[in-house]
Amino acid sequence: MYARLAQRHRSIAMQAQQQPILIKCYAGSRLYDPAAARYVTLEQLRRWQAEGVSFAVIDARTGADIRRVLLA
Repeated sequence: MYARLAQRHRSIAMQAQQQPILIKCYAGSRLYDPAAARYVTLEQLRRWQAEGVSFAVIDARTGADIRRVLLA
């Protein structure tokens, strides 16, 4: 299941000319992928990072990039 989701995200990213997948972080550390209309886990983000999937994690309230903080 996770492999299919990662593959879908790769194809979405390729279609968008290699723009990163946008993940929004809401209160309570809920991570939401609006392109796939589903919540993702921190484990999934770590897999994507290991697989080389380009993504950004944005704090929904402030708009700040928090990817490094989450994956540290």
